[in-house]
Amino acid sequence: MSDRAVTHAGRALARRHHLAYDAAERALLWAAHTLRAAAPSGAAGTAWDRADLPPRP
Repeated sequence: MSDRAVTHAGRALARRHHLAYDAAERALLWAAHTLRAAAPSGAAGTAWDRADLPPRP
């Protein structure tokens, strides 16, 4: 996926913190970021996504 392409579903940015220890027992902390296409959410919320049916008798 190109950095400039945005899908209809949008994009999801995730940040994860990582903690590790080196050989000298020093703590190493960093944040990793991942950018991906978001999962489609189904209906877009437009009027034609819903059918308003009359109530049953």
